[in-house]
Order: sequence, then structure tokens, then C-alpha cells
Amino acid sequence: MEINNNYSLYNPSSLNPSFSGAKDISLKYVVSKYPYILPDRILKAAKKIINTVPKDKRPTLYDLHLEEYKGLLSCRTLDEARNMYPEFREILDTSLFRNSRSKHLKNLSVPLEDMSLRVLQDYYGRLIPQHEIGRRLGFSSKSAFDWFKDKIRFLPFKKNYLTLVYSSNESKNAVIAEKTRAFNRKFPERMYEHNRMAAQSNKSEEYKRAQSQRIKQYDIENPERRKKIGIFTKEVWSRLPHIKKAISREMAHFPGMDSIIAKRLNHEPYTEQERRLNKGFFNFFWKKYPEFREEYALMSRKISQERKNKN
Repeated sequence: MEINNNYSLYNPSSLNPSFSGAKDISLKYVVSKYPYILPDRILKAAKKIINTVPKDKRPTLYDLHLEEYKGLLSCRTLDEARNMYPEFREILDTSLFRNSRSKHLKNLSVPLEDMSLRVLQDYYGRLIPQHEIGRRLGFSSKSAFDWFKDKIRFLPFKKNYLTLVYSSNESKNAVIAEKTRAFNRKFPERMYEHNRMAAQSNKSEEYKRAQSQRIKQYDIENPERRKKIGIFTKEVWSRLPHIKKAISREMAHFPGMDSIIAKRLNHEPYTEQERRLNKGFFNFFWKKYPEFREEYALMSRKISQERKNKN
């Protein structure tokens, strides 16, 4: 069954790992808790180590990553890197843009023909954050570097991977902790709001149902909001047909989802059992396809920004 554009999905939630210290972030912990955000190469290597290396001799995720991608640092050309690491085969050589007149490519600190390789070496081989790479290369702004990454088909880590990597390293974890404390000292009201929202998420199921009912009632009394959300959702899904097809394919293994969709389209309320099935299906789907979850979130932000720019 093909899903309709107006079908409002169970929203993919963001990952916000909270760690007490680098020693807690063992490879076994990472693989068991967050396999979906690890690069395929790292996940495969980590599983092998867990099965063959004694616990006290296993590297940290940070060290494992640097070991797996250290070959990048010896590459002299992008072709060498693509041959050594097939996951980069779609990355484009920036020499293709030699005749470009884009303002984003002016006054850079690295020769254009070396840019793609340099970005891969800094990001994957040295674990330097994207904003720092852009600054070092001489891009004038984040948007300029984003434009460049889009042009070369840059392959970023999945959300929170770098945080996970840094948290597995004692010195990096200490830096993260200190930055967090400094931020909380400088912006206590934001810390308060974050804690309030965290507490909110732990409310009882009874509270959540009541809150859901209040939102539904608000939508009934303010139909223009529901209409705007519907238009927005339809636009998001119109640009993600491959995800819609994947959802339809997976729904075949979840008896009862057809009737849930039909109810949604007719604006009929779910039973408690249907609500659990709907939530369970999308929990399953987004975990199975984490790349789609990230793509859905990115597309939502992109369309939201496009609408802001128009206004």
C-alpha cells in the first residue's frame, strides 16, 4: 500500500546521548546502543574486535576510528582515497569546478584541485569538526562551506557520531564536559529550559495522553494550524518518494497498519491498540532506516527555511 502525502508519521526523535565519562563508552556499549550511527566500516571493525580481543585490550571508539581511516592521510590524490575507501566513490573532484565563478570559491587557502581530498583527510582522518575545517580552508561563512559540500557530494557522519567518538576519549570528553559547564554558567536560563523539557519527557502516560488531547482540541479550534501542518507535511513527503516506498514495503509486515492509515485519512481517532501499533511500527522503521530518519529531519528543516526566506 502506498502511503498518502498527508499521512502524518510518527516523528523521528533526535539522539541525545548522555555519558558520565569516557570509560563508560566502550566499544561493546557503542555497538549495542548506537550501531545505527556508526559508519559501516567502523561498525564492522568494532564487532570483530569485540569478538576477538579481550575487553582490557580493546581500543576506544576514538582510537579505532583514527586507525581505520589513517590511510587517508597518506593519499596524495582523491582517486587514491576513493580506491582505498569505496565509501567515498561518489565524492567529486573539485577540479571540476575550476572554471566556476562562484563567490564561495574565492580566496581559499588550499588549491581547488586538493580541496575534496583535504576535507576527507581532515574530517575522517583527523576528526576535525566541519565548522573548523571550513574556517581553515578559508570559506567566508558556514553557508559557503555548506554550498561547497553539497557540490562535491560530501558524506558527513550521522548525527551525534562525533560526540560519541569524542566522548570515548578521556581528554576529548573532559573538553566537552568543561564546555558544557561553561555554557550552563553563561546561559543558566537555557539550562533550566533544557532540564524542564527533559522532565516533561518523563511525564506519566496519563499526562501525555491528556496533553495529546489538548493539542487535538487546539487543532479543532484552530483549523488554520492543522491546514498549515498538512501542507507542510505534504511538501516534505513529495520530496522523499523513496522513503514513502520503503514505509509502504515495511508496512506489509505489520497487519493492521492499513486500517490505521485509513483512519488517519478520514480524521478518525485511533483506539489505544492502534496507537501502540502505529508508534511501534515507526519506532521499528526509523531504527531500521536511520539514514531516512536523518534525511526526513534535514528535509523538514530545509523546507522550513525555504518558507522563512520567502516571507
